[in-house]
Amino acid sequence: LEITIGTQYKYSNSNFVLLGMIVEKASKKNLALFLKDEFFIPLNMKSTHLASLREARMVEENLYTANYPLRFFVQPNAKKPIFTQVEKGFVLVPCADKGIISSSYDLVKWYKALHGGKVLSDKSYKLMTTKYFKTDPHTKNKYNTYTGYGIFIEELDDIIESHCKKLGL
Repeated sequence: LEITIGTQYKYSNSNFVLLGMIVEKASKKNLALFLKDEFFIPLNMKSTHLASLREARMVEENLYTANYPLRFFVQPNAKKPIFTQVEKGFVLVPCADKGIISSSYDLVKWYKALHGGKVLSDKSYKLMTTKYFKTDPHTKNKYNTYTGYGIFIEELDDIIESHCKKLGL
């Protein structure tokens, strides 16, 4: 280990990959089926699934031949979201840390369920959304970013917060 657990922040996707392996072992299901049965069907997310390796390879191939951008990272901003095109060398291997394909409609369902108490217990939600460590600025934004359990927490402007409240988010 590079750090003592609980003393500082160090990002790693490996934890999510390991968690996915634990879920598969405990549930006796592959991760795609587990996610479908436990989350996507109960939340009526009909346009969401974990990509197959074949689908991931198709996306990778299209990144090199498409005349238009196919994937973006999205970051909130006070005036409008910041979209950063995913580099062509960014490999997509579907597993517990990436590879879910969804629609914006289903993402709204997920957001409402996650923050509406339908996915996690109150205790787990509190642990997830508590600010533990301030992160090093990985982007050129003006917001303070912290780690929760499995998420980044950014302090957004009042404009964004009021806009989200108007949308019921």
